[in-house]
Amino acid sequence: ILREATAIAARLLGHDGAGPLPPDTSLLDLGFNSLIAVEFRDALAEAFGLDLPSTLIYQTPTLRAVADHLAAEIAQVNP
Repeated sequence: ILREATAIAARLLGHDGAGPLPPDTSLLDLGFNSLIAVEFRDALAEAFGLDLPSTLIYQTPTLRAVADHLAAEIAQVNP
């Protein structure tokens, strides 16, 4: 889950692939803005088949926190 979320974030940020995005750095510090946040949420929702809140990056401020949140959501959908 973390790998997929990181790949989506890197694509949206135009990351050149010189190395992975750090999973414990704030999404805002990575360069997220409100438009990228919505695109990220939408891409994650599509990739994982989940209904995610528009406030996702404010509730889960790092890629690791996003992955943990997604894992918990997936566990609830597929107990």
